Amino acid sequence: MALGFDNVCCWIFTLLLTSVTCYNISSERLHSLKLNHDSTKLTWMVDWPKKEVLFYINNTFDNGKFKTFAIGFSQRGELSRCDLCVFTSVPKLYQQVHDSYTSRKFDHIFRDTLQNCEVMYMDDNSVAFRRKFDTCDPQDIVFHTGTMYIVWLRSNALLEWSNNSTIIPKHSTKNQGVLPVQLLRADKIRIP
Repeated sequence: MALGFDNVCCWIFTLLLTSVTCYNISSERLHSLKLNHDSTKLTWMVDWPKKEVLFYINNTFDNGKFKTFAIGFSQRGELSRCDLCVFTSVPKLYQQVHDSYTSRKFDHIFRDTLQNCEVMYMDDNSVAFRRKFDTCDPQDIVFHTGTMYIVWLRSNALLEWSNNSTIIPKHSTKNQGVLPVQLLRADKIRIP
């Protein structure tokens, strides 16, 4: 990896894990959403000049309890034809990410030909990645300022990819969700 990319990864990871006020970055630029009632939390920051969103999700794999975590986007809150970033982690063995999308019946996941989930950091308990507002990929949802839906799931099963597709892993309803969100919300403005 290039030195510049490493610096960016360290900066983003530090930004999302520590108090942003220490780095003179306004906390109004960070947005968050609890994915479940436990401790799985999505935090994101919009980079308007680069037209991309930086995401950080904590407690993705619950310290090795789960092997697969997927998070994605839906225009209308439907599970069919969702745009997903699928992360797989086997502690001390390997980590993978696949830009993918779900079938019309939400029974299969298809690997996208264009990979637009750019991982910045991944460990046994968290994931940080970025994605452009518009990837120009017909399988990806274009981010917009209106209401979108975050789709997520996690499973203790490993995905078995065959011919660029896999069956959606078994998971409990406690480990999946669809939540409305305004992803590209404007940063709060302070009026003195």
